[in-house]
Amino acid sequence: MSAPSPRRLGPAGAATSQAAGRLVGREREVAAVTEALRDGRSCVVHGGPGTGKSALLAVASSIAVRSGMTPVRAWSGVDRRTVLVVDDAEQLPAEKVERLARYRGPVLLAGDVDPDVVLDLLPGAAAVAVRPVGAAAVTELLRRRVDGEVPPELTELCLRFTGGAPGVLSDVLDLVPDLAVRCLRETLPALRLPRLLRAVRRWAVLDAAAVTVGRALAVLGEVEPAVLGEVTGMSSVEVLAAVERLVDARLAFAGPTRIQSPALGHAIRHEMTPHARERLHRTAAHVLYRRRDTATAVAEQVVACAEPVALPWVAPVLVAAARLHRVAGRPEQAVRCLRAALREPMDARGAEEVAAGMADLHLRCGIAPRAGS
Repeated sequence: MSAPSPRRLGPAGAATSQAAGRLVGREREVAAVTEALRDGRSCVVHGGPGTGKSALLAVASSIAVRSGMTPVRAWSGVDRRTVLVVDDAEQLPAEKVERLARYRGPVLLAGDVDPDVVLDLLPGAAAVAVRPVGAAAVTELLRRRVDGEVPPELTELCLRFTGGAPGVLSDVLDLVPDLAVRCLRETLPALRLPRLLRAVRRWAVLDAAAVTVGRALAVLGEVEPAVLGEVTGMSSVEVLAAVERLVDARLAFAGPTRIQSPALGHAIRHEMTPHARERLHRTAAHVLYRRRDTATAVAEQVVACAEPVALPWVAPVLVAAARLHRVAGRPEQAVRCLRAALREPMDARGAEEVAAGMADLHLRCGIAPRAGS
């Protein structure tokens, strides 16, 4: 049976316009899906966790209905007027994915998948990459939730944490009632987002070296491969190969080397045992200090440790980092450094500087010297 013509499908322009309004910053993707459906072609929607693939698939299904097609989720009894809708394709067993090649009608497929693998099974299909959105889209998504003006600091914080993934942002907004910037900054590291925890479980298909490098990246953030090698004890060749496998698994970016988003990094750390997490933070602190990295970078690793590092260089680094944070207008980070310094051995001069710094933060910013006081 021949593919339906654009005339049989009918005009979908109104549906496209309405659909684009349901998604923020996805006009290009909606137009690409609409064009594929108008031509009776399959469509592979792919992207990282929380980028909005399922939302785009739902919109695509609506466009298909407006175009005279029937979306179905069953794999039998089809013709060229039906379109098979497959969501979360990354969860399908390999044999079911291979069945796509024998499907007679067009397919609307969405998932965190390698598009080339699926396109080999669906000749002529359109590949639609759903990439992270930018600051304007994040601001609009926040505005719809807060029903008012969105401070630029809130947009920046949410964009940085979520990596521009609308689904992750939606999860955050569902879990956090207070969107004040200071409160949100304190809350974000403790959030456990189910969709990201599911993504982390892709470790099952990775080798031990890739898992080791992935965990180190989650602790270090954006970092040079040479630092990864020192922290993990692996050669540069081993590190680069492991990063490549993480990129292929859509868990990391290669240039610069980093986990896809801070939110995903938090999820990876949550899945680690406390002992493994502590060991990585301590090792990272030692490596960064030895490489003469910034005081704030070293302090970030020390502050994350559950127990004192108990080395003479630690307290001075924490005090220096607190000073830099205060100058940069980050009082919450400054006080965390000073609180961590109290656990470490220091001389009388260092103790005086910590006490003076805490008093200043208490007077100027109302931050208590001790957590919870």
